[in-house]
Amino acid sequence: MNEKRQNVSPGRNDPCACGSGKKFRKCCEGKAQTPVTGGNLPQKGSAPTQAEINQLFILFGNQSYVAMEGLSRFLLQQYPDAGIAWKALGAALQMQGKNPLSAFEKAVSFLPDDVDLHYNLGNLLQEKKRFPEAEKVYLRALELKPDFAEVLNNLGSLFHETKRVPEAETVYLKALELKSEFTLARYNYANLLYELARLPEAE
Repeated sequence: MNEKRQNVSPGRNDPCACGSGKKFRKCCEGKAQTPVTGGNLPQKGSAPTQAEINQLFILFGNQSYVAMEGLSRFLLQQYPDAGIAWKALGAALQMQGKNPLSAFEKAVSFLPDDVDLHYNLGNLLQEKKRFPEAEKVYLRALELKPDFAEVLNNLGSLFHETKRVPEAETVYLKALELKSEFTLARYNYANLLYELARLPEAE
């Protein structure tokens, strides 16, 4: 059975939950600075301040996902069009095992060029069997970053699951061309070959 990439874990050396593919300590953790205190609470405006955004990263780094959800919702009351706050809300919900789909959909509408958002949203749509929507989102991610091997693998999984075998094989091979050590893509491709009774290749 084909598999997709598992949800990221929150350790400093684990992949960042933003979907960048980098370790958390080399991604979002580095964006954290001084926490927001009483004098820095949100004011009405068009977008959160850098200090407010930094506080979200600090809460994420501390694995304080309930507080991160609360702050995200508070900021969205002040800045309802802030894509970064919608993205943070989605991440906080996801890390708590809640449904982040609507938050990520909202975030993408405000951050249409955020490749990591498209990756995460595509994964969620695929998990919910909303295949045409997931495919569209994955393809947009690949427009933004053609060498995103994880997206190619998940797109291959989508094609595999929807019986579009030639397309699945093409994107699995592309993922492996870009990232030869990509174990999950190799595993998924081997399963596809096995199902096609191409046993020597699968082995």
